[in-house]
Amino acid sequence: MLGQVDTETGRYSQGIEELEKALEIFKDIGALPGEMKILEALSKLHYRNGAKKIAASQYEQALAISNLISMPLHLKLTL
Repeated sequence: MLGQVDTETGRYSQGIEELEKALEIFKDIGALPGEMKILEALSKLHYRNGAKKIAASQYEQALAISNLISMPLHLKLTL
């Protein structure tokens, strides 16, 4: 995923932009597993960058989807 490549190479703003574009696509087509994974990735990125409130919100959204579709999250945050 392009957004993850950007973040792994230090281009955080571009990575966030790409992940947010992907999130909108998954939302538009109703692909909950994809939406959950993108929210999880965004949460991790924001947490690393110190935006803990944004990270917590996105993690909570991912967790709600996880519970809805019975698919576990891989990210564990301590906020």
